[in-house]
Amino acid sequence: MNRLRRPRVVALGALSAAVMLSACAKRPRPAAPAPAQQVEVSDARARARAFIDVDQIATDGEVVLTWEMEVDAGLAPMAPEVGERLGEFTVIGREAPRDVLTAEGRTHIERRWVLEPFLDGTYDVPGLDFGYAPIEGGEGRRLRTEPMHVRVTSVLEPGESEIAETRGVLEALPPEPFKWRLVWAAAGGAALCGALVVAIVWTHRRMKRRDVVFPAAFARVDALRGQLPERTGARREVWSEVGALLASCASAKLEPGARHMSAQEIISASLGWYGMMDQDRERLSGLLREMDDVRYAGIEPGEEATRDMLARAGLVLEAMRGASDLVVDFDRAGGRGPERTQA
Repeated sequence: MNRLRRPRVVALGALSAAVMLSACAKRPRPAAPAPAQQVEVSDARARARAFIDVDQIATDGEVVLTWEMEVDAGLAPMAPEVGERLGEFTVIGREAPRDVLTAEGRTHIERRWVLEPFLDGTYDVPGLDFGYAPIEGGEGRRLRTEPMHVRVTSVLEPGESEIAETRGVLEALPPEPFKWRLVWAAAGGAALCGALVVAIVWTHRRMKRRDVVFPAAFARVDALRGQLPERTGARREVWSEVGALLASCASAKLEPGARHMSAQEIISASLGWYGMMDQDRERLSGLLREMDDVRYAGIEPGEEATRDMLARAGLVLEAMRGASDLVVDFDRAGGRGPERTQA
């Protein structure tokens, strides 16, 4: 009797396991969360989209604004220009993923901004101005998205906002005697800090010989110059590699995020590089724009143009190294402080 029941039990167990596996396999995966609000604008040759992750936050929260733009081949996208504030929000963070070239030859760029409110209320995330223009010159066009709205609520309990209520004018306190000892202590501290800064700069100049970014970049440019006659069909790769070298040297000290920034963003950031002459900045701007033309417009540069580009790249690298030497790195000098400081 037991021998007859055992095969039935095994068969029922196998059938139950198969049913459970089938149910798990058919269970849909959770979908990615949709943005709270999004706006889009497009025409025949370009498309721009902006969206935010929330539509209501507290005053101690933040909003992530993401925008992306895609243009046809032969066009250069123009990103929105935003400073430290966007409407009633403060821009406290930026992220620039790498720009990509789609399989259809379209240029796709994407950026993220982290926005922080100040007081409670309903605020607009202003519309963004996008644009594009032909790489070879010509009239461009502009696209503007509609604004989005965010409700900001206070983290205070009801009634706590009355703490700052005016209580009236108080009587003036009698003046305190002037503290000369504090003045002498402040002067001594300032002198000590000055001597410490000089020591840090001197130590940094002694230790900067360990840097290998710029020497390696100079060596690579010289090597590419010698390989030009043999690289007839690969000159675009030479331009792309030199562009990567410029971004790598800039990210060493001058602009930590330069590896993931567009050419226009690096050009804007270079305005704050202390110790770099205006003619070197113009030479850097020209190189980056020409490299974008080669990368996105499919231009095949000649040997003479490539050789001239390498010569200008050497001059720009020399200027960037000089500006990089003026950056004070507190961590390498043995203390703790900001990663870099510039006047």
